Amino acid sequence: MGKHFGELAKIRGLITYKLSPHEQRAYAGAISNGLPNIFRRFRESVFRVAPEPLGKSYKMGKHFGELAKIRGLITYKLSPHEQRAYAGAISNGLPNIFRRFRESVFRVAPAFVIGYLVYEGVEREHHRLSRKNPADFENDS
Repeated sequence: MGKHFGELAKIRGLITYKLSPHEQRAYAGAISNGLPNIFRRFRESVFRVAPEPLGKSYKMGKHFGELAKIRGLITYKLSPHEQRAYAGAISNGLPNIFRRFRESVFRVAPAFVIGYLVYEGVEREHHRLSRKNPADFENDS
């Protein structure tokens, strides 16, 4: 073996980096130094009510050039001029709409038909019951 962690050979598309001995101890002191520091910062942020002294300043955020350094993360992106926003919208999109409609119409249509028939029947019955019965007024003078 004889090689350090960062000096391992490139295996099947894996990208490795050479780490210095200082970087290899990534979590050294995380429990002994990190947790008390987290609690201290939390306590300072929650219980800070008075304005800070002039010499001391806290920055909530940073600008994009000053963010944390992230190592080993590879991102790929296309230029906005290379992207085709509506590529295949007509040739692939319209047939897909019709296919999805055909697949779901037999699940959705019966519920709508039953709902419409119930609505029409209830409205018809309500209209019939809200009218006066002519037989009740035959003997009026």
